Parts: sequence; C-alpha cells; structure tokens
Amino acid sequence: MKNLSPYKKCPRCKERCFQHEKACHECGLVFDRLNYTSNKSAKKLILKGNYKDTIKTADWPPDAKKSTALLLCIFLGYAGAHNFYLGRFIKAAVSLFGFVLAIAMVILTDYIYGTNLWYILRIIAIIPGTCVLIFWFSDLVAIIFEKYKIPVAINEDLYKLKNVVLADSGSEPVENLKFNKNKKLKENKNQEEPPVLKPEDKIKRNSEVVEKLNAQKNKKRKNKREK
Repeated sequence: MKNLSPYKKCPRCKERCFQHEKACHECGLVFDRLNYTSNKSAKKLILKGNYKDTIKTADWPPDAKKSTALLLCIFLGYAGAHNFYLGRFIKAAVSLFGFVLAIAMVILTDYIYGTNLWYILRIIAIIPGTCVLIFWFSDLVAIIFEKYKIPVAINEDLYKLKNVVLADSGSEPVENLKFNKNKKLKENKNQEEPPVLKPEDKIKRNSEVVEKLNAQKNKKRKNKREK
C-alpha cells in the first residue's frame, strides 16, 4: 500500500522529515544514498567496531533475503542465527549465550541437581534465558511484518557505479568492462547509446554488475592460490 503521509522518518536519527526532503534536516543523512547500501558492507564495519557509519532500516537491502532470515528465525532463532545472518551480532551473542546455558543446565541437571552450583547456574541462566525467548518472539513478529531493523552501510563499489546505465542488449559483457585508475567505468565509443532506465532498474543493474565483478575477482584469487 502506498504511503500517503506527507512525512517520512529518518532511519538514522528517527527525525520526522517531509517526503520531498532530499536529506534529513537533523542529522544530514542523504536519503538517495540508501539506494546504494548493503547489509554485507554494514557487517564488515560492525566487525571492525565501526557503528557510526552504519544505520538500521526496515527496508530489506538486495543482499539480505527476508525468506532466509525468517527460516533461520523459526528453526534456529533461539540460538540467534537470524541475527548473525543480518549482522546484529551483540543481540545474537546474548541469544547464543542463553541457549548454551540452557543446554548446559539440561545436561548437568542429573549430576549437580540440588547443589550450590546448580542454584548458581539457574540464577545466571534466568536473565539471558528470558532474553532468548523475548528476542526470538519479537524478531519473528518483526520479520513477518517487515519491522525488523537491518544494519546497512554504503556499498562503495555500487555507489561508484551510481551514474552508470547498462543497456539490456548490445552492451559490453561484464568481463569486458574496463576501469580507469579511479575505478570509474571507461566509456566505450563504439557502444550504442543505452536506453533510459528507471532509477530502481538502474540500481538493480549496477548491483548485478558489482556482484559479477566481485565473483571474477574471487575466481582470479582462487586460481592464483591453486597455482
């Protein structure tokens, strides 16, 4: 259903902005840049401890599938699998810790039941165990109704291709694409003028190019290692 509200919420600072605004007047986030973000880029930054260059949004990026996250949440949500998949590592670690403690309690019950150690472990397991159940249920509902906040960050390769439009037919194969020293796509003078694409089609096409280029790089690295 189309959003008829004159306002939209900034995914970074939660400030209410007008629909026509190109950037948030509070934090300065350029909304157009959200079209060039990826979950994979955010996960790399988070693992490095860089949270300031990531934002959380309810819009699913191209490299994160709702169906995969939903299945992981249903069958392995108690261990935080879906949070690991989407880059919510702290939340995932709490769930995994609570799950491991619960397993340990079950295994050790016959050996330490009634001892001081059993009572200590039971007290320790209450908080993370409760968090596991809360996170599991709330995340499941959030994913189903598309309210789950996914960390994303600018995909530099995709952002560099934001002004590139590739034709459906007659365009150069991906393996023949040439880049200059600044990693900008070189113009092919013999190539026919490509048709005008919609912004969403343009972003999708550029994203496919980036994926194929990355696949080629990985293939070359693998061949070098084998040699």
